[in-house]
Amino acid sequence: MRCTLPAWRTAGCADVWLLLIDLPRDVADAGWYGLRAWIEQGFTITRRGSWQWQRSQMTDPDHAARLWLAVAWASPPTL
Repeated sequence: MRCTLPAWRTAGCADVWLLLIDLPRDVADAGWYGLRAWIEQGFTITRRGSWQWQRSQMTDPDHAARLWLAVAWASPPTL
């Protein structure tokens, strides 16, 4: 199996984050995976937290976009 093993280490962290991915080396960037984890964590917190997105019965995409903008503006950072 052909794969790439990018590594990521942030200042102040003792451990290195190693990823095994199927992207070519010239496009593999471990930093994007950190951002992805942050987005997914934020979505989970927003969905399960006090915003209760799963209970809205919104069908208008423009209305949903405005609501998500308000949620993003009002939510504290998750990091």
